[in-house]
Amino acid sequence: MLEKFAREQYDQFIYINMIGKSGQDFLGYFHEIYENRNAVRSQPLHQVIKAYDPEFKDDKSTVVVIDEIQESAAIYSRIREFAREFACDFIVTGSYLGRTREKGFFLSAGDTDSLILNTLSFPEFLEAFGLREHTNSYH
Repeated sequence: MLEKFAREQYDQFIYINMIGKSGQDFLGYFHEIYENRNAVRSQPLHQVIKAYDPEFKDDKSTVVVIDEIQESAAIYSRIREFAREFACDFIVTGSYLGRTREKGFFLSAGDTDSLILNTLSFPEFLEAFGLREHTNSYH
């Protein structure tokens, strides 16, 4: 669903899965460029993304999706910078975000919105289809 949304709503969709090869590649550029930012004149995070995807454009027509963010404390700790330093949109997801509460992870203050998705209860399912009045007959 997220990929469908991103492809339909944006001209450019960049997907990075921190658990897969794309995440390993992105981290390689991050370590090479961002961690040596004294050698970089300006916008090291922009340069990291540009190295990962040379077609990257930092504007409102671009979305960068970082999936399984909990796999990298270094990238998780950059969420605030993504929000403040880029014109493009970022969507950050993870299947085990509880891990971000462990030592070694930075808990960002501000600039983040959290959305927890859970399965629907049966009454909620009925509500979604306008059938809530049938709830009482399923106890």
